[in-house]
Amino acid sequence: MSFVAGVYDVFAYTLPGILYIYVGNEVLKLIGGSYLIYQDFTNSAVTVLILFVAFIVGHQMDFLADRWRTPTKTKTSSTMAIEELKGLYPHLKIDFRPRDRAIFFTIIRRRHGEIAGTIDNNKAISVLFQNVSLGLFLYATVLGIKLFTEGFAAVNLLLLIVVIVLSILARQRSKLFNLWFNNLIFETALTYGTSTNEIIRQTQSLGNNGIAQSDSTKKRGRRDE
Repeated sequence: MSFVAGVYDVFAYTLPGILYIYVGNEVLKLIGGSYLIYQDFTNSAVTVLILFVAFIVGHQMDFLADRWRTPTKTKTSSTMAIEELKGLYPHLKIDFRPRDRAIFFTIIRRRHGEIAGTIDNNKAISVLFQNVSLGLFLYATVLGIKLFTEGFAAVNLLLLIVVIVLSILARQRSKLFNLWFNNLIFETALTYGTSTNEIIRQTQSLGNNGIAQSDSTKKRGRRDE
Protein backbone atom coordinates (compact mmCIF):
# COMPACT_ATOMS: atom_id res chain seq x y z
CA MET A 1 0.00 0.00 0.00
CA SER A 2 2.79 2.40 0.79
CA PHE A 3 4.33 1.69 -2.63
CA VAL A 4 1.09 2.49 -4.44
CA ALA A 5 0.62 5.68 -2.44
CA GLY A 6 4.20 6.71 -3.20
CA VAL A 7 3.75 6.16 -6.94
CA TYR A 8 0.44 8.02 -6.86
CA ASP A 9 1.96 11.05 -5.15
CA VAL A 10 5.05 11.19 -7.37
CA PHE A 11 3.27 10.79 -10.69
CA ALA A 12 0.07 12.68 -9.89
CA TYR A 13 1.51 15.68 -8.08
CA THR A 14 5.30 15.95 -7.81
CA LEU A 15 6.20 15.63 -11.51
CA PRO A 16 3.51 18.10 -12.62
CA GLY A 17 4.57 20.35 -9.74
CA ILE A 18 8.06 20.53 -11.24
CA LEU A 19 6.51 21.61 -14.56
CA TYR A 20 4.44 24.29 -12.80
CA ILE A 21 7.55 25.59 -11.01
CA TYR A 22 9.42 25.72 -14.33
CA VAL A 23 6.60 27.68 -15.98
CA GLY A 24 6.39 30.02 -12.99
CA ASN A 25 10.14 30.56 -13.19
CA GLU A 26 9.85 31.45 -16.86
CA VAL A 27 7.16 33.97 -15.99
CA LEU A 28 9.48 35.56 -13.42
CA LYS A 29 12.19 35.81 -16.09
CA LEU A 30 9.70 37.38 -18.47
CA ILE A 31 8.63 40.11 -16.04
CA GLY A 32 12.15 40.75 -14.75
CA GLY A 33 11.62 39.29 -11.28
CA SER A 34 13.95 37.14 -9.18
CA TYR A 35 14.06 33.64 -10.57
CA LEU A 36 15.67 30.27 -9.89
CA ILE A 37 19.04 29.43 -11.42
CA TYR A 38 18.88 25.84 -12.61
CA GLN A 39 22.56 25.21 -11.88
CA ASP A 40 21.70 25.44 -8.18
CA PHE A 41 19.80 22.16 -8.48
CA THR A 42 23.11 20.31 -8.24
CA ASN A 43 22.93 21.10 -4.53
CA SER A 44 21.11 18.16 -2.90
CA ALA A 45 19.46 20.35 -0.25
CA VAL A 46 18.04 22.66 -2.92
CA THR A 47 16.85 19.67 -4.93
CA VAL A 48 15.00 18.18 -1.95
CA LEU A 49 13.41 21.55 -1.24
CA ILE A 50 12.30 21.95 -4.86
CA LEU A 51 10.76 18.46 -4.84
CA PHE A 52 8.87 19.25 -1.65
CA VAL A 53 7.61 22.54 -3.08
CA ALA A 54 6.70 20.75 -6.32
CA PHE A 55 4.60 18.27 -4.35
CA ILE A 56 2.71 21.11 -2.64
CA VAL A 57 2.28 23.10 -5.86
CA GLY A 58 1.09 19.99 -7.70
CA HIS A 59 -1.58 19.42 -5.07
CA GLN A 60 -2.75 23.03 -5.18
CA MET A 61 -2.86 23.21 -8.98
CA ASP A 62 -4.72 19.90 -9.28
CA PHE A 63 -7.96 21.72 -8.47
CA LEU A 64 -7.53 23.93 -11.54
CA ALA A 65 -6.24 21.06 -13.66
CA ASP A 66 -9.36 19.03 -12.89
CA ARG A 67 -11.52 21.86 -14.23
CA TRP A 68 -9.18 22.30 -17.19
CA ARG A 69 -9.73 18.69 -18.27
CA THR A 70 -13.53 19.08 -18.31
CA PRO A 71 -14.31 22.81 -18.63
CA THR A 72 -17.83 22.19 -19.92
CA LYS A 73 -20.67 20.19 -18.43
CA THR A 74 -20.50 16.83 -20.14
CA LYS A 75 -21.12 13.26 -19.09
CA THR A 76 -18.82 12.19 -16.27
CA SER A 77 -16.48 9.25 -16.78
CA SER A 78 -18.47 7.33 -14.16
CA THR A 79 -21.66 7.77 -16.18
CA MET A 80 -19.90 6.82 -19.41
CA ALA A 81 -18.43 3.68 -17.80
CA ILE A 82 -21.85 2.55 -16.57
CA GLU A 83 -23.44 3.21 -19.96
CA GLU A 84 -20.71 1.20 -21.70
CA LEU A 85 -21.25 -1.67 -19.26
CA LYS A 86 -25.01 -1.63 -19.85
CA GLY A 87 -24.37 -1.64 -23.59
CA LEU A 88 -22.12 -4.70 -23.32
CA TYR A 89 -24.49 -6.63 -21.03
CA PRO A 90 -28.06 -5.40 -21.73
CA HIS A 91 -29.58 -8.64 -20.41
CA LEU A 92 -28.15 -8.15 -16.91
CA LYS A 93 -30.30 -5.12 -16.03
CA ILE A 94 -27.41 -3.31 -14.35
CA ASP A 95 -28.53 -0.83 -11.69
CA PHE A 96 -25.35 1.10 -10.85
CA ARG A 97 -25.11 4.82 -10.11
CA PRO A 98 -22.01 7.01 -10.52
CA ARG A 99 -21.94 7.76 -6.80
CA ASP A 100 -21.65 4.02 -6.06
CA ARG A 101 -18.08 4.07 -7.36
CA ALA A 102 -16.49 4.94 -4.02
CA ILE A 103 -18.08 2.05 -2.14
CA PHE A 104 -17.27 -0.36 -4.99
CA PHE A 105 -13.63 0.75 -4.91
CA THR A 106 -13.53 0.14 -1.15
CA ILE A 107 -14.75 -3.41 -1.64
CA ILE A 108 -12.24 -4.00 -4.45
CA ARG A 109 -9.40 -2.60 -2.36
CA ARG A 110 -10.21 -5.01 0.48
CA ARG A 111 -10.65 -8.10 -1.69
CA HIS A 112 -8.62 -7.56 -4.88
CA GLY A 113 -5.30 -5.91 -4.06
CA GLU A 114 -3.78 -6.36 -7.53
CA ILE A 115 -6.83 -4.95 -9.30
CA ALA A 116 -6.94 -2.04 -6.84
CA GLY A 117 -3.31 -1.33 -7.68
CA THR A 118 -4.12 -1.16 -11.40
CA ILE A 119 -7.08 1.13 -10.68
CA ASP A 120 -4.84 3.39 -8.59
CA ASN A 121 -2.26 3.51 -11.36
CA ASN A 122 -4.88 4.48 -13.96
CA LYS A 123 -6.04 7.33 -11.74
CA ALA A 124 -2.49 8.49 -11.02
CA ILE A 125 -1.67 8.58 -14.73
CA SER A 126 -4.92 10.42 -15.45
CA VAL A 127 -4.12 13.09 -12.85
CA LEU A 128 -0.56 13.31 -14.18
CA PHE A 129 -1.74 13.95 -17.74
CA GLN A 130 -4.38 16.49 -16.74
CA ASN A 131 -1.76 18.50 -14.80
CA VAL A 132 0.80 18.18 -17.61
CA SER A 133 -1.84 19.42 -20.04
CA LEU A 134 -2.55 22.50 -17.94
CA GLY A 135 1.16 23.10 -17.33
CA LEU A 136 1.90 22.94 -21.06
CA PHE A 137 -0.98 25.29 -21.81
CA LEU A 138 0.42 27.82 -19.33
CA TYR A 139 3.87 27.38 -20.87
CA ALA A 140 2.38 27.95 -24.33
CA THR A 141 0.93 31.21 -23.01
CA VAL A 142 4.41 32.28 -21.88
CA LEU A 143 5.86 31.33 -25.27
CA GLY A 144 3.15 33.29 -27.03
CA ILE A 145 3.93 36.40 -25.00
CA LYS A 146 7.64 35.99 -25.74
CA LEU A 147 6.87 35.65 -29.42
CA PHE A 148 5.35 39.12 -29.48
CA THR A 149 7.60 40.88 -26.96
CA GLU A 150 11.00 39.50 -27.98
CA GLY A 151 10.53 39.48 -31.71
CA PHE A 152 9.23 36.87 -34.12
CA ALA A 153 11.34 33.75 -34.67
CA ALA A 154 10.26 30.70 -36.66
CA VAL A 155 11.79 28.30 -34.12
CA ASN A 156 9.79 29.91 -31.29
CA LEU A 157 6.59 29.66 -33.31
CA LEU A 158 7.30 25.99 -34.01
CA LEU A 159 7.94 25.38 -30.30
CA LEU A 160 4.66 27.11 -29.43
CA ILE A 161 2.72 24.90 -31.84
CA VAL A 162 4.38 21.74 -30.50
CA VAL A 163 3.59 22.68 -26.89
CA ILE A 164 -0.07 23.38 -27.73
CA VAL A 165 -0.41 20.06 -29.55
CA LEU A 166 1.18 18.20 -26.64
CA SER A 167 -1.18 19.94 -24.22
CA ILE A 168 -4.20 18.78 -26.23
CA LEU A 169 -2.88 15.23 -26.49
CA ALA A 170 -2.16 15.08 -22.75
CA ARG A 171 -5.70 16.28 -22.02
CA GLN A 172 -7.16 13.52 -24.19
CA ARG A 173 -4.97 10.86 -22.55
CA SER A 174 -6.09 12.09 -19.15
CA LYS A 175 -9.72 11.55 -20.12
CA LEU A 176 -8.93 8.08 -21.47
CA PHE A 177 -7.11 6.89 -18.34
CA ASN A 178 -9.88 8.33 -16.17
CA LEU A 179 -12.42 6.34 -18.17
CA TRP A 180 -10.32 3.20 -17.70
CA PHE A 181 -10.18 3.97 -13.97
CA ASN A 182 -13.97 4.00 -13.80
CA ASN A 183 -14.46 1.09 -16.19
CA LEU A 184 -12.34 -1.25 -14.11
CA ILE A 185 -14.16 -0.34 -10.88
CA PHE A 186 -17.63 -1.00 -12.30
CA GLU A 187 -16.55 -4.08 -14.27
CA THR A 188 -15.06 -5.65 -11.15
CA ALA A 189 -18.14 -4.72 -9.10
CA LEU A 190 -20.30 -6.48 -11.68
CA THR A 191 -18.70 -9.80 -10.73
CA TYR A 192 -20.48 -9.48 -7.36
CA GLY A 193 -23.90 -8.38 -8.61
CA THR A 194 -25.90 -6.00 -10.76
CA SER A 195 -26.96 -3.53 -8.06
CA THR A 196 -25.31 -1.88 -5.05
CA ASN A 197 -27.54 -3.66 -2.54
CA GLU A 198 -26.84 -7.03 -4.12
CA ILE A 199 -23.09 -6.40 -4.14
CA ILE A 200 -23.09 -5.40 -0.47
CA ARG A 201 -25.05 -8.55 0.44
CA GLN A 202 -22.66 -10.69 -1.61
CA THR A 203 -19.52 -9.24 -0.04
CA GLN A 204 -20.98 -9.49 3.47
CA SER A 205 -21.86 -13.13 2.90
CA LEU A 206 -18.27 -13.80 1.83
CA GLY A 207 -17.02 -12.35 5.09
CA ASN A 208 -17.98 -9.14 6.78
CA ASN A 209 -14.83 -7.07 6.43
CA GLY A 210 -16.80 -3.83 6.58
CA ILE A 211 -17.13 -1.18 3.92
CA ALA A 212 -15.84 1.88 5.72
CA GLN A 213 -13.77 3.99 3.36
CA SER A 214 -10.13 4.62 4.10
CA ASP A 215 -8.79 8.16 3.80
CA SER A 216 -6.97 7.33 0.59
CA THR A 217 -10.13 5.87 -0.95
CA LYS A 218 -12.11 8.95 -0.04
CA LYS A 219 -9.41 11.13 -1.55
CA ARG A 220 -9.28 9.29 -4.85
CA GLY A 221 -13.02 8.71 -5.12
CA ARG A 222 -14.18 12.10 -3.89
CA ARG A 223 -15.10 13.48 -7.30
CA ASP A 224 -17.76 12.05 -9.56
CA GLU A 225 -15.53 11.95 -12.61
